[in-house]
Amino acid sequence: MAYLSNSIKAARGDHDALQYLRAADSTDNAGLIPTPQGTTLINGIANAERGFIDAVSRETLVSTGLSFELPKLTVAPTVAQTDEGDAPSDTGMESEYLSVAVKKFAGQQTYTWELADRSSPEWLSSILTQMEFAYAKATDAYVKATATTGAGAATGLPTDDAAGYFSYFANGAANVYANSLGYATNLVASSAQWAKLMAMVDEAGRPLFIANNPSNAGGALSAQSLRGNVAGLNFHVSRSMTGTADGSMAIINPQAITWYESPRLRLSTNVIADGSITTSLYGYGACAVKIAGGITFNDNA
Repeated sequence: MAYLSNSIKAARGDHDALQYLRAADSTDNAGLIPTPQGTTLINGIANAERGFIDAVSRETLVSTGLSFELPKLTVAPTVAQTDEGDAPSDTGMESEYLSVAVKKFAGQQTYTWELADRSSPEWLSSILTQMEFAYAKATDAYVKATATTGAGAATGLPTDDAAGYFSYFANGAANVYANSLGYATNLVASSAQWAKLMAMVDEAGRPLFIANNPSNAGGALSAQSLRGNVAGLNFHVSRSMTGTADGSMAIINPQAITWYESPRLRLSTNVIADGSITTSLYGYGACAVKIAGGITFNDNA
């Protein structure tokens, strides 16, 4: 009742009542109402996904050197039907070395001693996590760029519809086998292509790749996973690929391209002159396109 009467007085211009209301206003007493802060960082711009790297084969990087060599067969021995008394087929095997460059991927953060000493442990942990995310983005983009440069001839996508896409899947897989003598097991695509595949339906309006009915199963895609199956190919989504134009999808024999990687390393240095600390996260990697014909990108009509 006291508050009500003061409110009424305030409405009438009573000076004491106005002071009472101002004192009760949180704007003037923010220090008495502490604002709690969470420790979970909101992040909608980075993650650890490496869709393109997941679609190729992976091995551990050699321990020394800034390049290494892989032997590659260029001329194979031959065998032929041979009549009695005739000399066997005699083709000398020949090989050469494929040189692979080792690249460094590094990033750093610079901060003050005070921030390191007086902040919570979650702060440094968050920095390292975000640097790992940046490392994932950079390495995936590098492997995609290397694959694009070293890939064989692209496979045509004759029409921008379900029939055209199925033609690309079928002909691309066959071309990969013909040019690498290995099976195309993986399909990697941009998020825009992922959306198109999920939206494709047959003449009856049934989804082709998000299949609930086994009789209509052309694949198994989901809006909740960057992996699935499309026309018998293991499906991956890569943020290193964009749009729906040429080069936004690739059918891959994973043995035709390999990503070699070292463990991630961390280096911190203190600078007394300005009271700062620099922490670097880095690692080494190498991408070898062993057989160009084992990778075929889309070539839109």
